[in-house]
Parts: sequence; structure tokens; C-alpha cells
Amino acid sequence: MGVDIEKIGNIPPNILKKCFSSLEQSRVTAEGAAAFYELWTKKESYLKYLGEGIASSSLRDASYPDTVAFYLCRWEDYQVAVCTDPLHLPKRIEQVSVL
Repeated sequence: MGVDIEKIGNIPPNILKKCFSSLEQSRVTAEGAAAFYELWTKKESYLKYLGEGIASSSLRDASYPDTVAFYLCRWEDYQVAVCTDPLHLPKRIEQVSVL
């Protein structure tokens, strides 16, 4: 399982051309920061699922085989992506506060 959580903010400069395909760049241009962080967390969770880091693979060319599944959600100002085997994909993730 690979998990990534990012606080949604401004899109980091110069990262679109470096880490996103032309199709993904078009989506981010049209939809903004929410689309950027959805795609970014999906890419990072997939690389973590593979046991790789973002430096070890080209984020721009990341593609996802049918052997993985994703759970994507937003909690307040955070984007969450979970990448796992389809048999282990959660139907829901609950937010738990620890005091």
C-alpha cells in the first residue's frame, strides 16, 4: 500500500512541465490546484506502493496498470491518495482525531 497526503495550496512553480504529462498539464490548467494535488498525490502514492521514491522514477511518465487501485479523498485542506491492490481498496477512510 502507498499513501500520500498533501496540504492543498498554490501550485509549485515549474513543476507542471517537469512532472506532468501534457494531458495532465491541461487538466491542471483548466481545474486548478485541486486537480494538481489530486494528480500529485496519486503519483506519489503509486511510487510508494512500488517501494520507490519520487527521485527514482519519472513522475511525468507515471502510468498505472490495472493491477492497482486508488482511493482519493479530500479532508478539509488536504488531498489524500491511497494506492493498493484492488482487493485491499478501502470503501471509505475515516478521519480520527488524536488528542
